Amino acid sequence: MSAAAVLATVTTLAALSHLAATDPKRRRAAALPVARKRRRAGLAVTAALCPGFLLLTAADGVDFTLWLSAASLGGWGVAACPPRRAARAMVRLARATAAPRHRLAGILMGRSRDEAAGRIAELERRVDELQADLAASARRRTPAAAHCTHEVDAA
Repeated sequence: MSAAAVLATVTTLAALSHLAATDPKRRRAAALPVARKRRRAGLAVTAALCPGFLLLTAADGVDFTLWLSAASLGGWGVAACPPRRAARAMVRLARATAAPRHRLAGILMGRSRDEAAGRIAELERRVDELQADLAASARRRTPAAAHCTHEVDAA
């Protein structure tokens, strides 16, 4: 199985797991509370199907066939998993991937942690400057001009 097919399968199974863990009917049947976060079923279905489409168009048919069979088998496994276990697994997965996702985003953007921290500090300074300019322009406004603005808003 190629790396592209493995990545596509993992992405599809993650999306199917999200759908299973947040399905209102499954949660009601298992006496679980309503999922706290928004379900985003359309996004999850898109995330489940897009890897197959990409494999079909960009890779060869073998990768698509492997993805299709692995996704089908994995989907049955996700459906067979009890809802309580699926919900716990999704919480553990979210916790485990939180920090690596932020590091991966920095790597993909081509920035190290120090460069990102410097950029954030620069942006925060710029926001402070803009807020100070806005406050100064609000103080410079005369009462007559404020009155005129009020009349325009009221009309």
